[in-house]
Amino acid sequence: MKLVYVTTFLLMLATPLFAIENKKIELLNAGKNFYAEGEYKKAVKVFEQMLRDDPETTEAYLWLGRAYLKLGDNEFMTDSEILEKAIDKFRDALRHNPDLAEAHFYLGITHLAQNSKSAALTEYEALKSLDRKLAISLHERILAYSSPSKYRSLHENKSYTTKVNIHGNQVFVPVTFANGDVVTQAVLLLDTGATVTTLSPGIARQLNIDLTRTKKTVGQVVGGGLLEVRRAKLAYITVGPYTKTDMDVAIIEHKGPAIKYDGLLGMNFLRGLKYSINFDEQTINWTP
Repeated sequence: MKLVYVTTFLLMLATPLFAIENKKIELLNAGKNFYAEGEYKKAVKVFEQMLRDDPETTEAYLWLGRAYLKLGDNEFMTDSEILEKAIDKFRDALRHNPDLAEAHFYLGITHLAQNSKSAALTEYEALKSLDRKLAISLHERILAYSSPSKYRSLHENKSYTTKVNIHGNQVFVPVTFANGDVVTQAVLLLDTGATVTTLSPGIARQLNIDLTRTKKTVGQVVGGGLLEVRRAKLAYITVGPYTKTDMDVAIIEHKGPAIKYDGLLGMNFLRGLKYSINFDEQTINWTP
């Protein structure tokens, strides 16, 4: 009987541990899937949840850093503040495992994105004794890297500089919309995670958009919630020096505490444009 009691007791202890480990595996796989699909903001939320559950999860720090790297340096923009977050997470991973070759590799890539070849070379030196293949790959990138002089020249070209308002990590951008002959202006939150530019119903009414005649769809937000979305097409959207015509927009009613913006500036406008954000001067600098 004692053996039965002991076995039962051990099983009772093990069950919560299995549940915790299974949740960790599920979150890690979910985050990796979001990353593979290019949904880097969703990946960030998943890996952050992992670290709230267990701050000692080295792999979560590594993948969180990789997601921040993708958000901070891509074909559309370079954001130094997001890159700093990536660096912090790679260093957190290395504090838990100083010999984690992938963390040294991506830390080197992040330093290159910040135009610091010397810091990238430091990671290359560390990699040489850990992973020869990754060391060679990083060294090749360092040798091929050239300083992005075109970004520096933008600061001297005021016609390609747009004044914005920045609060924390949120960038609020002035935007001009046209629906036929009706033109109005609004402030949108720059959001590279939004596929389509969104508007509030109030801005839609200013543009004389009849919401009852728009196409009604259902959208899904992060976390799985559903919301009603109205779709419309505008004559054009202008931001800074760029104008795009025949633009699809989603009209979504905000529910919750009051917000300071009228929608999201999404990737259907930003796609194909290159820019950098100067957080100190509160400007967007566009590459011609």
